[in-house]
Amino acid sequence: MTYRRPTHVRQPTETSCAQACIAMITGVDVNELVKRMKPGPKSGTRGAAIVRELRDHGVRCGDRFESLRGKPFPEVAIVRIVHPNRRGHVVVKHERTWFDPMLEGPFDGDPPRGAVTPWAGGSRITSALWISDGMP
Repeated sequence: MTYRRPTHVRQPTETSCAQACIAMITGVDVNELVKRMKPGPKSGTRGAAIVRELRDHGVRCGDRFESLRGKPFPEVAIVRIVHPNRRGHVVVKHERTWFDPMLEGPFDGDPPRGAVTPWAGGSRITSALWISDGMP
């Protein structure tokens, strides 16, 4: 299976943003992913677990989250955001549409690189895990 155009999914718990992003890309039920992946109550989900779950569902993706410093945003990716309190969050980027599992629905347009984002004052986009059926 290759990735599919994301359908917005809300995260069911405070630390299940990764599971919601995987659900958006794969179509797997988010609650099933939460049960299987067991995100930590404070720490959420590690990048390696996200990669493993995507690949288990046949989605081609990078080996790890990579810094976006000096690089263009990937067309399709799970993007890591770090809030001022150092808590992380992930969202899905599909072309020019962003799918945040904390919000009611997607929004369009690229935020300025390294700028304050719509998610929270002082939050920064730090890295991305590319998702593609055409990448090496």
